Amino acid sequence: MKTLSAVAVLLLSATPAMAVVRGTITPRAFAAAINKVDAVLVPFRTGRLQAADVRSIRCRAPDEEPTEFQCTWQHRVKGRWVQRKTWLLVDAKGWQVMDG
Repeated sequence: MKTLSAVAVLLLSATPAMAVVRGTITPRAFAAAINKVDAVLVPFRTGRLQAADVRSIRCRAPDEEPTEFQCTWQHRVKGRWVQRKTWLLVDAKGWQVMDG
C-alpha cells in the first residue's frame, strides 16, 4: 500500500505542462544526435561531442507531444560538468535535435 501511495503522489505532483512520459537515450546515441546537426542549433558544441563527455541524461515529454523531449544532461567541459538542456525528438530515423 505504501508503494501505491508513493506512486500516486509522484504522478499527482507532476506539473501539467510536463507529463510522466520519459525517453531513454544512451550517451552514445545522445552524442550522435548532437553531432548530426549544425552547430547553430547546439552553440555549446565546439567539436565532436564524445559519449564519455555526456552523463545524467533525463528526457521528459510534454503531454501534448510524446515524441518530443526536453532533455537535461551534463556535459564535461575542461574537466568539470556543466548542466545543459536540449530538445530532442524521436521518430523512425531515431533521436534528433529539434530546430526551434
